[in-house]
Amino acid sequence: MQLSQHLFGAQMAVYQAEYSKSLLPGDQSVYLPPALPSHIPFTLERVVGVPSDEDIKTTQNAVRDVDSLAVNPRLFDADLSMKLSQHLFNLQFARYTHSSAQGNFVSDSEIEESLSVPRPTQEQQGFTLNEQPLNRSEEQNDTRIPQAARVSEAPQESARRQDIMEAMKDTMDRSKDTLDNINRILMAIKRDQCMAYVLHNSQHWNKDPLNKQGVLASERGLPRLLYKYDQHGYSWSISLDDDHIASYLKFFGIGADLIHEDEVPKLNAGKRSEAEKLLLAQVIW
Repeated sequence: MQLSQHLFGAQMAVYQAEYSKSLLPGDQSVYLPPALPSHIPFTLERVVGVPSDEDIKTTQNAVRDVDSLAVNPRLFDADLSMKLSQHLFNLQFARYTHSSAQGNFVSDSEIEESLSVPRPTQEQQGFTLNEQPLNRSEEQNDTRIPQAARVSEAPQESARRQDIMEAMKDTMDRSKDTLDNINRILMAIKRDQCMAYVLHNSQHWNKDPLNKQGVLASERGLPRLLYKYDQHGYSWSISLDDDHIASYLKFFGIGADLIHEDEVPKLNAGKRSEAEKLLLAQVIW
């Protein structure tokens, strides 16, 4: 605040020195702006007499453009900024003194009138002098109706919120199950190791496979799946007995028509070849 007051005093002194001791601008008063460089997209003309709104706005825009260059020391001109600020002060003070001399300011009575809160008339309040207001019993009856409506709306709103919360909980539970399955699959893939070797011109594989639920066969008590490829006969085969093949079909959820349930899954008679092909397609392709 003190710096602003000091700046005002300095600019006022410059104004008095350059123009008139009377401080009142006449029709012949001339205000010369400083010259602007080419990178400032404004042209300031000299102002004769009382400054217009356009004169002040153009000068304000020029001041803002010059001051915005303060971040670039190569383009910013402190002297030009000072001269523009003084020129704007001269225009504003000339406008102020002219308006003051003409009495073009709002009077105290107008300020009080604009700030005073208008009081509603009796008609605005809802009744005239000839009308009588409702008695207290009628007012109480009128107020009870919206209160009852609010009371009836409250349980409905509460029920809606409860439904929304339950739906969100179900969605979160399902998301948790999905994430658990994904985590199980990733961990199982990390643990899954497929051993391969060649024996008697046949390629052999030994693995602990995963099903679609991300469960390892070993977690269901199944032995490792053994299968091979005969290079001479160009054929695939599985080195497991029928009961284990049936258990693997159930483990993968395939070939339901090839097995029947007893205490443990059993392979239907004559279905081993078909079961092997189905199981090989599951673990190889």
